[in-house]
Amino acid sequence: MASARAEEYADGNKEFAKWLDQVNVIITKQIEIGLFDLEDMLTRDAFDDEVEPIEFVRETVAPMLETEYGPDFSDLLLEGLDE
Repeated sequence: MASARAEEYADGNKEFAKWLDQVNVIITKQIEIGLFDLEDMLTRDAFDDEVEPIEFVRETVAPMLETEYGPDFSDLLLEGLDE
């Protein structure tokens, strides 16, 4: 079951809500900031394109963090993801 925040954001699409929660868990575990605390990203497009949550974190979230907050944040996010 997805979180209430993800369900609200997903506008009733349960699979999208679960995907959002997976992305949120990865980000929160690494940098203690959640997906919904960050700027808007094309999450629905990524979901529709069947991008895996971990890929979305690597290819979209990490570059955004580097641009907005500097390389330390993206490095921290990516640290240990492959372990």
